[in-house]
Amino acid sequence: MEDNCLNCHIKRPGANYVGKLAKMHKEGPYPDIHYEKGLDCMDCHSLSEIHGDGKIYPNERLAVQVRCEDCHRNPGKVVRGMNVTQYSNKSATHAIHEEELDCAACHSGWYQTCINCHLETKKTESSTTDEFHLAVGHEGKIVPFYRMSMIYNNITKVHWTERTPHTITLTNVKNCSFCHESKEVLCEGCEGKIMVEGGSFIPQETIDKIYGIAMPEKPTPTATPGTPAPAATPKPPGFELIFAVIAIAVVVLLAKRRH
Repeated sequence: MEDNCLNCHIKRPGANYVGKLAKMHKEGPYPDIHYEKGLDCMDCHSLSEIHGDGKIYPNERLAVQVRCEDCHRNPGKVVRGMNVTQYSNKSATHAIHEEELDCAACHSGWYQTCINCHLETKKTESSTTDEFHLAVGHEGKIVPFYRMSMIYNNITKVHWTERTPHTITLTNVKNCSFCHESKEVLCEGCEGKIMVEGGSFIPQETIDKIYGIAMPEKPTPTATPGTPAPAATPKPPGFELIFAVIAIAVVVLLAKRRH
């Protein structure tokens, strides 16, 4: 893979897949879990997807047919001698979000965003792996979107494109608060042209609904079976007796006053 695919596909997805930044010059946060398992590009992508099938598509996303479900919702699927872990909606997160969110919305660990591409010089000012935005993809599900800012003749244009970051992870999956407590991730106020036909920003009313959902409280620790419950903290001795004596004295005093 490194000798063939990555000779060309090193700008972002290919480099990010192996845990590198664009052009393989620097280390990224971490590689894709599929790479760590020993999978290369052709274990997921077909030749016609990568190098074309004779048809012209409006963008590369529409030319890619492979989906996570091809393996992870295919019982008995084996890749490189490994049984593929199958999707389960028994987890609350999957059950709640499976109709609205694409797998990559939560399972993409990071992606690399280039900042201010100068088209005259073909150079960028910098890049970052700290940005992560979500929008509605061409299939109607919420997916990661890249922000692309380009400068030409001193005019800045901002475009957004739907991508599947090749940084799928199991150990750095997005938690509830990552989306539900960040309107920036939900792309509130984002401006620019959506480059994918059928794609759109998340509607404001949906953002308000998502952002307003209360996060579940941490469960109260329960005793492990067979482990005695913590003993109650004993109260200082003598206080009950003191209060009882005071109460009796007050009653006696009031009785004497009435007489």
